[in-house]
Amino acid sequence: MTHTPLSKPEPQVITQVLAALSHYHPLSTPLKEAFTQSAFNLVLKQGEYLMRQEEACHQIYFLVQGIVSGYRRKGLKKLITFITVSGELISPISGMYGLGPAGENMVAEEDCLLIGISVVDILRFFELFPEMNIVVRKILENHYKNAHERAVINKMGTAKEKYAYYLKILPNHHNRVPIQLAANFLDIKLQTLLNTKKTHQLQEEFSAATKHQLHVLTKAMKEDKIFQQKKISLNAIAAQLNLSTHQLSSLINEHYQQNFTDFINTYRINFIKDQLRSKANFQQTTIEALGYEAGFSSKSSFFAVFKKQTGLSPLSFANTLNRKK
Repeated sequence: MTHTPLSKPEPQVITQVLAALSHYHPLSTPLKEAFTQSAFNLVLKQGEYLMRQEEACHQIYFLVQGIVSGYRRKGLKKLITFITVSGELISPISGMYGLGPAGENMVAEEDCLLIGISVVDILRFFELFPEMNIVVRKILENHYKNAHERAVINKMGTAKEKYAYYLKILPNHHNRVPIQLAANFLDIKLQTLLNTKKTHQLQEEFSAATKHQLHVLTKAMKEDKIFQQKKISLNAIAAQLNLSTHQLSSLINEHYQQNFTDFINTYRINFIKDQLRSKANFQQTTIEALGYEAGFSSKSSFFAVFKKQTGLSPLSFANTLNRKK
């Protein structure tokens, strides 16, 4: 399908396209000027075809805005071969440079703006500008690498792995692609994709909530020093942080691999160790006072926990610090 050049691209659009191509290899000023001179705008409405599989491709396109999908049809069966989003090149592989049929139908999934370059000009650029050969070679390398990865994922991957791959290749656009199109592209049933997507969203929401809960808990321990409360309890902290006891217990168990008591005592012991490091000449009596300040209710529990975590009594630990000074 030959599209008649209707208008020249805006300068900022050409700059965007040249920047994308320069990502693969630096472009010389003469090539940039030649590209700018040859480029033209093409606007497609949703549902309009860029080309059909039996037609020869006489242009190569850069998708500035929108989504274009490619598919092959055999009888009633339709196979989505690619999904292209803004910032990518579009050209058939089997019919590249107009040497044969495109082999794929290419259709706009939403309103699109493309920049086109004729195949004649591209071939001329190959002869005049060596860097254009490098750019296209690297683009093709990426294409074959991605095609191989997709083939392996679609053949051997689980629904979860396929969806993770889909998010990786379309990180900022996956929600814009029609869900039926994505299911065909990933070779999974529509309902399976819907279920997988829902599970992923729930996991993301849970992850965000967990990060917030950890932030609140860490602030309460480090800044508010709630571990210094002598009769501290799981219920009391949970209520203070607007969490259920189950949420708080699970958070501590899964993130810190500790039970509640060990978690609190770790903060208490670290507080005491910091105090011992910052001051010299601690006596047994003042060390005991530190234990009470940290939240321990008795000397015996303080000494037992300290030795369990450090392998030393509090006084021995303090003496070790003094010898190092």
